[in-house]
Amino acid sequence: MKNQFPKTCKFLFSCCALVTILFNPALTQPKINPKDTIGIRDLKMAYSTYCLASDLIDIMRRGYKTEGSKLFLGEKATQIYDKSIRTSLRLYNILKDDLYKNQAFQFSEKNKSSVLLASLSESKAKKFSDIPDSVLQYEKELKIDLAFYDKSIAEEQNQGKDADSAKIALWQDKLFNLKQKYDALIKRLESKYPQYYKLKYDVKTATVKDIQTEILDDRTALIEYFTGDTSIYIFSVTKSSFEVIRVKKDSLFNDFVTRMRDGIYKRRYPLYVHWAFPLYQTLLEPVLKLPVFSSVNKKGEKQIQNLLIIPDGMLGYIPFEALLTQVADESVEDYKTLSFLIKEYSVNYSYSATLVLENIQTKKMLAKSTKGKSQDVRNDFMAFAPVFSPEMGERLFRERTVPDIPATETEVKEIAKLFEQKQKKSKIFTFKDALEDPLKTAELANYKFIHFATHGYIDESKPELSSILLATDTSRSKEDGTLFSGETFNLRMNADMVTLSACETGLGKVVRGEGIMGLSRGFLYAGANSLVVSLWRVSDNSTSDLMLDLYRNILDNKSKISALREAKLKMINEGIFVAPYFWAPFILIGK
Repeated sequence: MKNQFPKTCKFLFSCCALVTILFNPALTQPKINPKDTIGIRDLKMAYSTYCLASDLIDIMRRGYKTEGSKLFLGEKATQIYDKSIRTSLRLYNILKDDLYKNQAFQFSEKNKSSVLLASLSESKAKKFSDIPDSVLQYEKELKIDLAFYDKSIAEEQNQGKDADSAKIALWQDKLFNLKQKYDALIKRLESKYPQYYKLKYDVKTATVKDIQTEILDDRTALIEYFTGDTSIYIFSVTKSSFEVIRVKKDSLFNDFVTRMRDGIYKRRYPLYVHWAFPLYQTLLEPVLKLPVFSSVNKKGEKQIQNLLIIPDGMLGYIPFEALLTQVADESVEDYKTLSFLIKEYSVNYSYSATLVLENIQTKKMLAKSTKGKSQDVRNDFMAFAPVFSPEMGERLFRERTVPDIPATETEVKEIAKLFEQKQKKSKIFTFKDALEDPLKTAELANYKFIHFATHGYIDESKPELSSILLATDTSRSKEDGTLFSGETFNLRMNADMVTLSACETGLGKVVRGEGIMGLSRGFLYAGANSLVVSLWRVSDNSTSDLMLDLYRNILDNKSKISALREAKLKMINEGIFVAPYFWAPFILIGK
């Protein structure tokens, strides 16, 4: 094992050095007069160099096997994409050729969730390549073992000075051997099943045209962000328009985002309103001033009513719905009269446009493959609420007592009643019945809605230790009652929506070039079409009210986007939970 890592590192750094050498001549770009043909020629050469560097990065991504190597490459690549976008837009501004504007968007997309996208592509490839069930079962068992040792090593290392180095060494050796077996299996699949290889690697980065024809309807705009070192690039795509806006990035921009978030979470009204409007002015006002956002439909309503946000970096930490469209008086606390963005638009999110496109294409393939076959979906709603009441005994997590959350029992039971009133089937697990075991059976794929009303914990230093807490019962289950992030990748879902009604389930470690590494990614990989997650710890009573209204609206045939918006507006209008602390943390990822 010792001899393998130096070779891997040499290969990794030599490839990164090659990329650096490749784009280095393009670093210095003087101001160019539009009539200066020599200067424009140099700029075009720089553009070609960046395109070549981007292609090389794609090749390197395919060659890397470990997630760590891919993430390292993604961080390095961000610097290249920053300069690539800047160069493309300079050429567009001079030559007015849409090719360069479209390519700038492509560079931005390539900087989004490439590791997650590769995982989803591999999952799709396994699903539609006629690989025998026995082989898929072997692959699943290997992944379960890999996740187990990854988790075990991370947990032991978390002990610091008390960590057992002998255990860690033993587990690392087992992990290395498992990875060797897994890599050998994947090589066999790629060689023996051509369709698997094609679906895994033939992933097309979403173009503006793809977005306009496959993703958007007439009422929706996609707004994507790329946060560079000195600029923020905002890409606005609607069914009939495409614009790119560059705004200057303040050196303290990330601090501004943190202050707004703190103002909401700590319920410090002056701090929140002080930053919510300036951030709106930076992030959305330049876009919403475009003519397409002023157009109205035949009913006299705004044509664009939905915003699909693709955040970047720290922007994934804030709910755009809580941005203020007008300046507010910091001295008079009155949340109800504030100009929340949600009063004008519904908002949902995604990690990248390419992920949205891939999800749409996978659903089409699934529909085609199951055409004419009976669909065995026996239940609509499955929910877990361990409650952690004192009667269950003390539940410890990381040497701390887990607090009880009594409102969650009522939450899942009342939601189940809503389904039953619509003649839809539901199944709920509460208290000691809310074990991990039902999640690790084939039955899970038969549920359209899966709901977790429990505690969630995020570990930013070790994302693989982020987890959802469930019940424990050694007399009935071998599971430890902690569903770790790595374990979620091994679940098998076919859910239209998974709701993580728990604390901070939408957060994680921000990795440049990849986005937020947290709990939500595993559920998307497992087959969830969309997720409702939380950006901070929330009151269980207000959460229960919001969740009930969300499902009630969905069962009244409203879209998930509209259902969540109306549930939030109800909380604002009723005035009890009007502060964004209560309604803003829950966001919809996906459509």
